[in-house]
Amino acid sequence: MGTPLEDVYGKFMGKVTDFRFIELNEQGLLEDTLKDYLNSAIVRFVNCNKDLSYDETTNEFNEDLNFYEKEILATWMTYYYITTKVNNVKNLEVYLSEADYNSRSKASNLNALISHRQEVSKEASSLQSTYNLYESIDELWH
Repeated sequence: MGTPLEDVYGKFMGKVTDFRFIELNEQGLLEDTLKDYLNSAIVRFVNCNKDLSYDETTNEFNEDLNFYEKEILATWMTYYYITTKVNNVKNLEVYLSEADYNSRSKASNLNALISHRQEVSKEASSLQSTYNLYESIDELWH
């Protein structure tokens, strides 16, 4: 029995606040959205020592994930969530004049989002480095 996807989703949801998730849940689209973020996170977690594939029918990973692995996936999910926000603001810029765009503080919002995304990327990379160290030390003891 592997780790439920819900364990990673819960960690991710604890990192973000978006009331649109309630609407997505009511429309039955939340699971698909979370899986999209998860699949992107799995691709970024290149140094994982476990198989990160999962069973679509049981919504469980094929292996048991430890705390670090779940946390790294949730952090990368957060990175991709923020990326969608950045892209939404950038797309809005096309439809607004420069004056309207700047007056609505979308430009400063975009800069803040990009900065936050960079911080989350650094955090995820740091977690992955710690994970590698943790796994190396664990191998020495066993």
